[in-house]
This record gives sequence, C-alpha cells and structure tokens, in this order.
Amino acid sequence: MRTWIALLLTSPVALAACEDGPKQTFTTAPSGAAKLWNDGLTPGVTDQGAKQGFQADFGGGTNKQNICTGEQRAAKWAWMVKQPIIPPTIAAGLNGVGGEEWKGLTIEQAEDAKTGNCQSESLGDQFGDGSLVNQWGDNGEVWAKYNITNHKIEWFTLSMGYEGTMDFKSRDGKDTFQIHMGTVITKNQKPFNLDWNDDKAFGLAATELADALFATFAPELPAEKVGTNSCIESGHCTQTVFPDQGALRIHPLGLHLWVSNPTSAAQPIPSTFNRIDLRMPRVMPYTLGAPIMKLDAVGPTADIKGLPSGKDCTIQLGVTWKDFVDHCVNVTGDATKDKLPMNKLLGSITHDAEAYFFDTAGIDVDFQAVGLADTQVVLDADRPAQADKVVHLLIDEGTLGHFANDWSADGTAQDLHGSGAVYFEFARLVQSEINKQLKAKNPAAVTHELGDPNCLFPNPLPDGFDPKTFQYAENCTGFEGFVSAASPVSPTDADVNKNRLGPDAKYIIGSLGMKPGKPIVAFCMDATGDINAGYNYCGSADPYGAQGAMWDTAFQRVRMVLGQGNVALLPPEVRDRRFFFKQYVLALLKYLTVAGTPAEADLTNVQVDTNNLFFDSEGAGQYEFAEYVDRRFVTATQAPMDVTVKADILNGTLFDYDFTRGMYRDETAMYRVMLEKLTDAPGKENDVTLTNLFGSPVLAAAYSNHPNKTAYECGSADWHNLAEYQAIATDCEGQLPPLDPTYAPAYFVPDGANKDAPPSMPLRENGKPILTPYKGAFAGNATPFTLGTQGMKLLQTFPDLQAAQVEVAHTENPYDPTSKVVETLKVLVEPWVPMQPGVGFLWPVNGQQDKLVMAASMDFSGVTTSANVSYKLNDDQTMSLLAVETIDFLGDIFLCQDPVSGDLLRTKMYGSVATLVDWIASHPGSQDACGLIVRYSPYGNFPDYIISTTNGVRVGVTPGGGYGRVNDATLFVPGDY
Repeated sequence: MRTWIALLLTSPVALAACEDGPKQTFTTAPSGAAKLWNDGLTPGVTDQGAKQGFQADFGGGTNKQNICTGEQRAAKWAWMVKQPIIPPTIAAGLNGVGGEEWKGLTIEQAEDAKTGNCQSESLGDQFGDGSLVNQWGDNGEVWAKYNITNHKIEWFTLSMGYEGTMDFKSRDGKDTFQIHMGTVITKNQKPFNLDWNDDKAFGLAATELADALFATFAPELPAEKVGTNSCIESGHCTQTVFPDQGALRIHPLGLHLWVSNPTSAAQPIPSTFNRIDLRMPRVMPYTLGAPIMKLDAVGPTADIKGLPSGKDCTIQLGVTWKDFVDHCVNVTGDATKDKLPMNKLLGSITHDAEAYFFDTAGIDVDFQAVGLADTQVVLDADRPAQADKVVHLLIDEGTLGHFANDWSADGTAQDLHGSGAVYFEFARLVQSEINKQLKAKNPAAVTHELGDPNCLFPNPLPDGFDPKTFQYAENCTGFEGFVSAASPVSPTDADVNKNRLGPDAKYIIGSLGMKPGKPIVAFCMDATGDINAGYNYCGSADPYGAQGAMWDTAFQRVRMVLGQGNVALLPPEVRDRRFFFKQYVLALLKYLTVAGTPAEADLTNVQVDTNNLFFDSEGAGQYEFAEYVDRRFVTATQAPMDVTVKADILNGTLFDYDFTRGMYRDETAMYRVMLEKLTDAPGKENDVTLTNLFGSPVLAAAYSNHPNKTAYECGSADWHNLAEYQAIATDCEGQLPPLDPTYAPAYFVPDGANKDAPPSMPLRENGKPILTPYKGAFAGNATPFTLGTQGMKLLQTFPDLQAAQVEVAHTENPYDPTSKVVETLKVLVEPWVPMQPGVGFLWPVNGQQDKLVMAASMDFSGVTTSANVSYKLNDDQTMSLLAVETIDFLGDIFLCQDPVSGDLLRTKMYGSVATLVDWIASHPGSQDACGLIVRYSPYGNFPDYIISTTNGVRVGVTPGGGYGRVNDATLFVPGDY
C-alpha cells in the first residue's frame, strides 16, 4: 500500500480586483514605487539576474526562467537534435546519469546554458505516476521524465525530428548497423526488417540487433546467441504490440524502440522507428541473478554464483547492508572497479522517514533503517548502516537471469512448470466462477468444464464440417478450449489432459513464462491434449479460437461466446477485464504459496486467504494491481509478507512483482494495540481492517447486546445443525448473521430431511460468517481508532518533519478501552498536517455538492494498510477522530442495512459497482433509510461515488468495463458539518 496524505486544496472562485474600480478611490503612487513596477521580476524576488535592456531585440532576454536568449536557444536546439544516441545513458548531448559517478542529472542541470540545452517546457505528469516531463525542441523532439522529489531525470524520449543516429557493430565487427529516426534500420547500409507477424523471424532479428548493441555499448553484458531467438526467450528483449504501434524493448540497455502499425503496415514502416526511449538502467552484478518467486518463510531469492570475488551473492529479504555490499556489490575483487557498481547504487538513492530506496535494473532492493530513535527520521545525507536490512524486493522485466520458477533445477531447460500450473488454475477458476454465477441466477442452468466436447469442434472432424456454422452449446464460456503449459497428469485420462500440453504449449501460445512481460493466452477449438493430433483451429478469429494479450483476449473470448457479443448478457462480475485479472492473480498466489516445495501441477486445493487480498486500479480499466498480505510466517522479528502484482490489463503487460517484509512504526503500533492474543507479534492477526478499526454505524445499529449473547456473538454466530441455530436464534432474539440461500457452500449439517435444516448463510473463504472479522464495529465495542471517540492523545509535533508524536494505549481487550492497560505506546506518525485551509475531508451535502470539513490530518498508512485520519484537537490534547480516508483497504465496508429484508449492502476494494447499483435498485426502501446517493459522472455514463450520508460512507469508483470498480473509500462521523 502507498503512504499518502490527502491535501484537499480549495481554489479561490473570486478575488478582489487589483485595478482601480468604480468604488475605489485614486491614490498617488508611493515614493519609490517606480523601482518595483515593471521590473520583470517574480513578485517577492529582488534580483533574477535579468540582462535584457529596452532596445529592440526580438531574440528575448534572459532571467531565471529564460536561461538562454532566443538565438542561443535556437542554436542549442539545432545542435541538440543532431547528437548521437549512445545507450544506455546519452542522448541530446546529455548524459542522463551525470557521468561515471552516476549521481544523476537534474532537470536544472539539463537546462544549463553552457552544459545543457537551455530552458525547457513543462508538460506536467504525462505518465500518470507523479513524475514530471519537460521537453526541448521546436516540436518536442526531446522529452525528459524526472522525479519530482529530487529533480533527477529518469529517462529520455526522442521523437520524430531528432536527427542523431545510433551506430553500432556486430560482436565480430563484420556488420555495421544504424538506427535513425524516421528511416528504416540498416545493416551494412541495406534495410534490416522486423517482421512483427512472424514470431520466429522477429526473434532472430531482435537477437541479432541486441547482441550488436551489447557488444558496442555494454560489452560487460553476456552475449546473445545470434541465429536463435535467445533474446526473446531469455526475456532480455520483449515485443509489445498495441492497436496502432509496437515496441521492441531491449531491457539490459533500457532501450525501447517504437514503430507504427507493426502488424498491418507494409515494410518499411514496421522497421522504421518513430520514437526511442532511453530508460538508463543501472545494471548491477545481481541483475544477472535467476530469481525464484515464492511465498514462504524466506520469500523470493536470487542466487548469483561464480563472481570474480569468489563470494556468492544471495538477494533476499532480511539481508543486511553489510552482507549485501560485501557479496553483491563489491564483486570484482578490485576496489577501483568496484566503485562503478557502488556509484550506480548510491546514485539512485532516495528515502522516506524510515527507509532507503534504490532504483537498479531488474531487481530493486530497499533497506529499512532499523536503529532509529523514537522521534528520529532518515535525512538526506544519511546512508544505510551496516545492520539495516532488505525489506523490499521489486523484480521486473529488466532482470537478466531466467526465472527459476519456469526452469529445471539445473537451469538448463525451460520446462514451464510454474507458468503451466498458473495458467491451468487461471482457466479453472474462470470457468468455475462463471459457472457459479450462472447457477446463482438459475440453479437449473447447464454448465461446462474445461475441455467439454460440447463446446469444441468434433474430434475427429466429420467430412464436410463447416466451422462457420458451428453452434456452441448453451452456456459455453469459450474457455473450454483454453490451452495451458501444465503437464498431463495421467497418460490414460484423456479428459483430464485436454488443454494440458506441457512445454509444447509455447509452440501454440508463443509467449509464456513467469517473467514480467506480455503473457499471451490461446484458445483452440479442437483441443485433444496432443500437439501432434490436431490444433488446426487456434489463435485466429472466432469461431476458430483466439490468441492474444492475456486479460483482454480472455474477456473478449467470453464476451463473444457466453455473451454472444453483448457484454450486458454476462454476469455483472464478468463484464470487464478486471474479473480475469482477479482470477489470474488468485491462481498466481496459489502457485507462489507452494512454489518453494516440489513442483505442484494441480493448484485446485491450495488455499489463499482472500481476506488479506485486495485489488486496485489506476486509469480507466487499464492499469491494475493486486496486493496480498501473507501472515503465516510472522514472528517477533519478521513482519508479514506483502506482495503486489502490477499490470496493464488492456494491452496485456505484466510489469513486476513487488515483495515487502517490513512495516512502518505507526503501522506496527496499530497492529500492536489491536492484538487480542498478547503473545502474537504485530501483523500476525488480521485485525487492522478498515471496518474493524474505525467502526460501522450499520453494524452498530443492526445488532444489540442480549442477556445471553453480545451483539458481536449474534452477528458472527456460527451453527452446524438445526438445534444450534434454534438456540442462537432464541438467545439473539432474532438478530442473526446475514442469511442468503444463494450463497454456497451452505455451512451446516442437516438433521434428517431438508425441511429440518437451518437456513443457509454466506460465508467467508475460511468457512466463517462474513461479519466475524469486524468485532470492533459492533455495539458496545470500541478501539482507539473508532470514529467519534478520543482514543489517542497528541504529545508533540515536528512541523519541519511534517510529523507528530501521539500516545495510544494498548489494553488487555483491544475492543474495551476501559480494560487493563498493557502498555502505553508513544508513536511518531508522518505525514502530519495541522488544521488549516485546504486540509480536511469532503462531506457530501447532496447528490451534486461536497463541503470541505477543515481538520488536521495524520497518516497511519504503511505497507499493509492505508489510513489518513482527520481529527480535531481538544483542550486536553486528546484527538476527536472525524474521518478516515483510504486508497486501499482490506475487508468489507458497509453502506446500508435494508429496513425490510435486513440485507446488508457491503463492498470490498475492487467490488463491482454494477452489483452495488443492482442491490440498491432491488431494495427500494434502502435509499431513503440510509441516505444513499449514487453520484454519476458529469456525462452520466458511470457512477463516480456511492454515498451513505446516514452511515457516513463514501466509496469512490474507477471506470472501466461495466460500471467500474470501487477503488477508495472515506468513512466519516455522520451528521451536519
């Protein structure tokens, strides 16, 4: 999760006029005013070094903004666009990493009049990630993306109009290549074509180019095997195709080469680059490691052996800075040569209050400062101490080594055992979930399993068979012909083996593997389980099968087959690509759970705690990520494992895997004060969910305490037979957990005939009632964070650090503030912002209007939780908690209880908004009872927010397929502000 703080800035609607007006009296200028007027200076700045006189000179003058005159800038830009391109770091006459010390180049240095390219033009956040982009050139031929915190350039983008060339030779020096923007690639001055429609031909060409580039610009990199497609197979090169453009990405050099219409235009267009990205990767010795990704007590690991120093490098969570430097950075045995990798490492350093971050190629390692005093934070000049530990590993497509999850134990053969298991479980989950939803709507619905011959072409094909007239059986999903690299499980069981091809699947699918990149899926209409026995109808337009980017192709396949081309005919949860991304992540997590054990071909019965899993979105249904918190191996010295998977689900790019095992101080304190079992380590218990921590008026009103049962005991009651059900119903005076016969499985053992069975109730994946995790939200219970209470005290503030220290009590019963105090915690929380204009939370006045409620803000967000708390300070320094805003949350939040049926309107992160809107429509009395507002976008085409003014809940929506998904929430104390 991301640490953040919401600064809600108001913009003035009207300001008092500065000029004389009809109601203003004229006054003479004060003495000396002429020195202040029309001086060309920014207000409040006494000297900007302006040199331009008043004589006519249309070239323009210079000042802090205009570094060069017009003539100087024109000359500089004319020179700039002709400079050679020298990957991985040099373009436009600039060394993007600042030279051999790799300290980086700031945007200000790039604009220097003498050593840079003069003033640039700001384009703002072009990539949606919080970084900024500036451009040079009359037509923006050069872009520089830079980090807003340190102003250092992260990459260059060169566009049409850039005239400089990239010249390089083959490893043996016999062949000369040239890349020039807007001109076909040449080899020995003859066209060198890239065939984007032939994977083998493309791989051969990409490998030849990459090896020549490595030999010329990075001879320290391992050679590619020219004459093969080794660069594609290793993942050092990837081919990315979008509807109207494509990219050849050569990751060890950070070189992204773009063309237009790669699959539809005739040559030379698909071999003519019109954009070049220079990502400037910091390749390190450990970038060559072969990681194995797994969720166990150790976590992901990359071992690099045979280094010149004679030491083996192991990259994994928990490694100290001393061991990391000694074994993985200083690896040459030569102190002088070791300066280069150390310069690369330290040149990328950034930090927050408690950790150091590094940006290197392939595998990023970040360190937590373990020895900080209670009110101490990491400062700019600080560097990791020897005992600081790796708490974060990010593994992306720049990793040069193969992913051990898909290779034999000796690393000599790609057997695809990992991706095979994930792919097959992905298909099984999609089919199972769709079938479940079809049955929920119609219990008599006919459903199908993977490989069902009723949904595939006859085998063998009869004489005269016409695929164009083929009719799918009722409720075929299109997934029946999904092809997987899973190995056959039984040589005699043809039904089980359908679609399980083992490593041979790559000959049909083309791109497989656990390594980040562009995973491809394929559907075949005559699947037999034998690659030599058919597969004539694969990867072409429906009805012959389909092949393409994983999540979009999967969605389109189901839309065409089950939905008959109409997305509205699909179950609500299936109406966008996000459904398929969700199933893929579940399959991946299942595999990672057992990846450290012998190969697991069948993941059906592997369990993942989905109460610790959530999904989120950036953009309109395109950029998605999933985050999972694994608490199985938490100890006093080991935090939960947090793993995040990020992807572009529209274009099918899996960006990286992100593993973190460490928590921030304020986050740790939240877990500590919520422990029910005092011997547990913070993070072991999954009790820091939004509803459990901050409360819910819905649950507090739905259940009350009874003589024999508490409100929580009634709301979370669990029965196995009719007698238990009747006893609970009596003790709770009819206040029972939510009952819903459409949920499965029904968790009870009937006594005798069905008429004697108790009603069914919805259950969590762990077999417990859905309200079990929310003890803190029930009547009679409260936590130190319950909204409307004063469970914390402000001790002191540190405005320069934007931090504050608070006091919070850890009581014997975390849900009873009056119980015995076990310990009193003093915690530094940051960011902190005092109450001031523009800071607070938005309170919905009505369906169209919000009001900013001014309040101080204190951010308790960390790795596993996100919570920005708004409060008002009382005279005794206690804090009245008014609201909490979150961009990621675990568990359910509750908007309403229907006054007639008692049904609960609830949602998780990433919940389908179509489902919420359908619930409101089917519970007509709920809208008034709960003050429900569905606020639509300005064009009325999708909901922006769903709000309950009565219960103090506001959920935000990100658009996409269907009505979109829930991607943030605000809980606030109900009432008028």
